[in-house]
Amino acid sequence: MTDHVQYLPDDLDAGLWGLRLSAGGSARIAPGQAYPVVGHPESHLFRWERGRVLREFQLVLVASGSGHYEDRNGSRQIAAGQAFLLVPGRWHRYRPDPDTGWEERWFAFDGPAIRRLHQQNLLDPASSIWQRPIAATLRGRIDEVLVLLHRRPPAWRPEAEALAAAILARITVPASDGDDPLRVAASRLTSDLHLPIEVVATKAGLSASQFRQRFRQLHGCSPRRYRQDALVSRAQRLLAMPGTTVSEVAEALGFSDHAHFTRGFRRASGESPTTWRERTDRG
Repeated sequence: MTDHVQYLPDDLDAGLWGLRLSAGGSARIAPGQAYPVVGHPESHLFRWERGRVLREFQLVLVASGSGHYEDRNGSRQIAAGQAFLLVPGRWHRYRPDPDTGWEERWFAFDGPAIRRLHQQNLLDPASSIWQRPIAATLRGRIDEVLVLLHRRPPAWRPEAEALAAAILARITVPASDGDDPLRVAASRLTSDLHLPIEVVATKAGLSASQFRQRFRQLHGCSPRRYRQDALVSRAQRLLAMPGTTVSEVAEALGFSDHAHFTRGFRRASGESPTTWRERTDRG
């Protein structure tokens, strides 16, 4: 994902899903590079020596590299694949390790529903949930939010804000043990497009053959077809955004490169992403 930062004005569509996006961006910080990078308003800049206090929430993902995060409760090392949460009114500071640099993704948000979750301690930067790596496909969903924010196609904001809320829910509210295992499995198939189906079956407490049989009875299709339909739907939404490249879509969906995404899309839909886009544009 290319480096960019966007700060958004409020509009009539903001916050319809209980969460209001206010900013977001991505940046690659080379080893030894000054941090934070330029392009932020004064209210969001900080020096390591002084730290910072924000008026909104931010989710920051370290996609590669490593660094350090610190607040009044202590400090911790941040490794690739981990995220950390910034909350209003809490002093903090963070930076990449000068020996490794890092690649960051982040979005800022607020809203009455988010404030209520924070009051209920569901959005706590000190929680153990922020110590574990974020699932690869959740990292892809964060990229989807940033692509929507960056490209801003028609009606982008409600979709991006609903997706941001879903990301926070997946991170902070794990599935209940009482949830139906096949419905939890269906959610896993679509939220992590690259998790082996055999692993999903095992997590559901079933053999691969039992899982396929019972899944088809419930959903009317195989687990593979269910996942392929989700892939095509998400990919088509991103491909329809003006100016979005196929490589950006591949990265947002968690594929290692353009070629792997093209093969997966063609296998699921019968045509390449480029052909689908050209045919849709003509129509």
